[in-house]
Amino acid sequence: MDRSDELIARVVGWLGIPWAAPQTDLLRRYVTWLGSEGSKLGGIGPAEADRLWDRHVADSLAFGVSLLPAARILDVGSGVGLPGIPLAIAFPSAEVSLVERSGRRADGLRRIAAILRIPMRVVHADVAVFSGSFDRVVSRATFPPEMAAARVVSLVADGGDIVLGLGANPEPSQIERWSALEMPNGWGSELIRVPPEVLDSAPALLRIAPT
Repeated sequence: MDRSDELIARVVGWLGIPWAAPQTDLLRRYVTWLGSEGSKLGGIGPAEADRLWDRHVADSLAFGVSLLPAARILDVGSGVGLPGIPLAIAFPSAEVSLVERSGRRADGLRRIAAILRIPMRVVHADVAVFSGSFDRVVSRATFPPEMAAARVVSLVADGGDIVLGLGANPEPSQIERWSALEMPNGWGSELIRVPPEVLDSAPALLRIAPT
């Protein structure tokens, strides 16, 4: 078992979801695309080539924490498909939509979706003018946490939630500030830490949901 297989096994075990060999193959093909066309689209820096699995793909899978298999997922500001494409691979029964305001990146997302034969919807739009209803809205690095809830809360279906990526190993002062953010009326937030034994990068996630 190589390092990528170990990473997948740890994250999938933490999520508690089923996994099959064809899903690993899809992730490998996606990582190959990230290292080539994805990097040319500006979504992945050249220094990240050796960290695609842990810092980007495995990190993205963590956004599936407590997610129902057939959920409607919206990835806001998807860029090169993170976290939306790994989530689509991990949850094949889900309906996944990717919203990206860069036309060039949206075209790239359509190409990789066709290559992988994943039935995702790619929308070239700014989220400010986008509408819909989703069980989970995810965003990896599009908005500061203090802005995100106000921007996307209208896209969350009844019983749904928002999961934001806060980056790897955030400073304690940042965590304290994010945990104390004022939420829209009737909404609350909780900080989710991926255990370091699951991912070395130990990403932090902020889940925002109705109280």
